[in-house]
This record gives sequence, C-alpha cells and structure tokens, in this order.
Amino acid sequence: MTLVKGLLTVIGACLACSVPAQALTLNTAVNSTGVITDNGTTNFTFTVSGAEPVTTDVNLSLNLSHQDLFDLNIFLISPTSQALALGQGLLGTPGTINTTFDDQGGGDHIELATNPYTATSYLPVEFPNEPIFAPTPILSAGNLLAVFNNANPNGTWTLRIDDYASDNTGTLNSATLAVTTDATPVPFDFQPSTGLLLLGGIWGMKECRRRFRQLAPQ
Repeated sequence: MTLVKGLLTVIGACLACSVPAQALTLNTAVNSTGVITDNGTTNFTFTVSGAEPVTTDVNLSLNLSHQDLFDLNIFLISPTSQALALGQGLLGTPGTINTTFDDQGGGDHIELATNPYTATSYLPVEFPNEPIFAPTPILSAGNLLAVFNNANPNGTWTLRIDDYASDNTGTLNSATLAVTTDATPVPFDFQPSTGLLLLGGIWGMKECRRRFRQLAPQ
C-alpha cells in the first residue's frame, strides 16, 4: 500500500507541473481632486485598460474632507455596473476620511470607527442603504470589495459620492484604485510525457494489487 501511495504522489506532482503558475498583476488608476457637489451626485472616474481579464483583488485609497460626513453616501461602481457602498451615515462635523478600503487590511467596517477615519484600512459599510439620487445603481448583495472579483476590470470605474443635504460642502483630495488581475486560467496541458507517467502509474498500481492478492492468506 505504501508503494501505491508513492505512485499516486508522483502522478499528482506530474499533473501539477503540467499546469503553469499564474502571475498576478497590480493595476493602479489615480483620480484627480475635485469638489463634492452640494446636495447632488459627483462622479469621479478611473480608467483601467490593458489589464488581464480576471479581477482577484480591489482596493481603494480615499482622502476626502467634508463639513458633515453624515450627508454623504459613497459608492464604488465597476465597469460591469457592479456597485458597492463604501461609506454611509458616518459621523464627523467636520469630518475626514483618509484611508484604504481593503478586505485584507485587518480593519473593521468603517461605520464602527470614529472621526477622523484615518486608520490604515477599513472594510466597507456593513449594512448599506440603496442610493436615492438617479440613476440608482443596483447594490451588490455583499459588503466586501471581493464582490468585484472574477469580473473583467477593464473600462471605467466610478467613485460616486452622493450628498443628501444642502449647505455643507467638501472636497475629494485624492483617490487611487488598485486592481490586482490574473490571466484567464490556463487549461490542463496534457503532454505525452505526462501520459506515459500516468499509464505507468496505473500499470504499477494494478501490478501491486495483483501481487498483494497472491501474498494474502487464502
């Protein structure tokens, strides 16, 4: 039986070696600064082009200031119209957000923190509300940036900031979108040498079973 396990290990290693490892690529897009429209919607866009077609990770670094953060609903919308709420109903008069939204950053959901929101990273808001201003994107069912994974990242991403009250103004100081991508998964590459090893392994297992039966007590 030990010999059989050894043969299976060799066969498994041969199969693994026949599939090339994939290299991940980090793509970044920087947005210019801008004024956040009072009592309206402001769209700040990022363009991702030439990236590999499979998204594996998305992070957004955001730096903004506003006279009352509670007025703001902040969304990230992908080129495929997938929408995720980043921050809603945050307290801060005036308020500051200077952080990175990152699923793997170790931070908590941002609404559980306090102003200024300047930790190294936060998770998006845990229980988002639907946007009010038209056009209204359909929010993703999830509350993590992983909702963007596996989709094609190429195209225009939108950082949408809705301001639901008048008389309080703010500014987007900077925003950087970081998208990690992978190539399309490579299909199994069945080489002749691998086939010979598999056939040899199958024959070896059958021979082991035959001899084991011969040696077994009758």
